[in-house]
Amino acid sequence: MKKQLLFLSFAACLFIGSQSSFAQASVNATAISNPAQNSPQARATKVLESFMRSTDVTSSVKERVYDLFNKNAKKFEGINNIQDEKLRQIKEEKMAVYIDKQLKTILTENQFQAYLKSKS
Repeated sequence: MKKQLLFLSFAACLFIGSQSSFAQASVNATAISNPAQNSPQARATKVLESFMRSTDVTSSVKERVYDLFNKNAKKFEGINNIQDEKLRQIKEEKMAVYIDKQLKTILTENQFQAYLKSKS
């Protein structure tokens, strides 16, 4: 009886472990398989949508935001390819700070504040 209970609990632990590893693999595969969400165009559109509803956006501002994300596309791609989770997170934070500094020079104060509100 004890052997059967031990075997059953061991089998249950293996099953639970394999299910959690499958779940993590599918999340990573989805992020990798959908590069359209990570494209510079998609990132710029997301930023622009964050403040377009509350403020007026000129075509030159739109163009400059798209240019910013297109110029940094290789950096974003390199960060996404980093396997070490901690290192990737550090690089993403540094890139976010850099993008925020660049956006602050492009956007008006009201647009930048609306962008920061939507970001948090």
